Amino acid sequence: MTIIKHRVCVVNPRCLERMVAVFNILGTKGQRVLYRRFLSWMLVLAIQLVGADSACAQSINSTGFRHVDIDNGIADPCIISITQDKWGFIWFGNQTGLSRFDGFHSIVFKHKDGDSRSLASNWVKALYVDKSGVLWVGSRSGLQKFDNDTETFTTFSAAPEGPHDDARNNVEVIIGDGKDGLWIGTTGGLLHFNRLTGQFKRFKHLTNEPSSLSGNSVNALALDSNGNLWIGTDAGLDQLQPNQSQFLHHRLDNTSSENIIHSLLLTKNNQLWIGLSDGLKLLTLDANMEIKTLVLQTFLWVKSTLSRRFSQRRARWKAKICIRRCWGCKSHGRL
Repeated sequence: MTIIKHRVCVVNPRCLERMVAVFNILGTKGQRVLYRRFLSWMLVLAIQLVGADSACAQSINSTGFRHVDIDNGIADPCIISITQDKWGFIWFGNQTGLSRFDGFHSIVFKHKDGDSRSLASNWVKALYVDKSGVLWVGSRSGLQKFDNDTETFTTFSAAPEGPHDDARNNVEVIIGDGKDGLWIGTTGGLLHFNRLTGQFKRFKHLTNEPSSLSGNSVNALALDSNGNLWIGTDAGLDQLQPNQSQFLHHRLDNTSSENIIHSLLLTKNNQLWIGLSDGLKLLTLDANMEIKTLVLQTFLWVKSTLSRRFSQRRARWKAKICIRRCWGCKSHGRL
């Protein structure tokens, strides 16, 4: 599905009445002159609007935000995760279910007791669409695959290491590994899921192993063009090189709060945006995907909820940056 947004010009009726009155006063010749000037003015305006729309980076509307909330059928105004499938639908994960938004209305999927094909948990934290168009859902109850034909879910769970070990199935983030698998961040470490075999491999923090994962709460993941996996944890930024099991650690600051990473976004020009509790940091990589520069300045937008910018100062930044649209997810408040 493709959602097309039209630009609409609205004319104030009172202004239209005044224009008609002026036409009547000027007479036939004056009307023709004024009409030609009016057409010329409208042509210039149309050219400017088209130019502004094509150069969306300079468009005022391209920097603004349209609020979407429960009035549009979203299950909960507290949005936790977001993605778009190959048909153009926008999927929202929140604390009360999974919403599929078509641009106007939503369909909500929820957990049903006794139905193993329903949503495993209403607390949906992670969404990912793979290269074949399959939607993967991560919740407090593990990993699920959505079937578009039957609109049902298949659950995949990593086996616990002990009777009280269920943290690995509390999914925070999902991305593809560039091949046939998925990288999954959980509150109990990092998981790799092989879609062909259905098997999981776990990486976790070990106190006596410095090259292990920095922290077991894995909140964000990003994969660069060289196959390096960038991992945002509650204890800093880690890097896992291809076919390796040892992690490289990158400290952003000496304060613990600066090393609690909530989101990562890797751009095509090798810039890694890092979402923290109080804003964004920027890390630039070289051609070998090694750290080149780190901008220590924190990027932050602070405005009221009625403005056309982000509204919460204490937002957990999960901003997905794209060319024409920007969807922002916050820890509380509306989208």
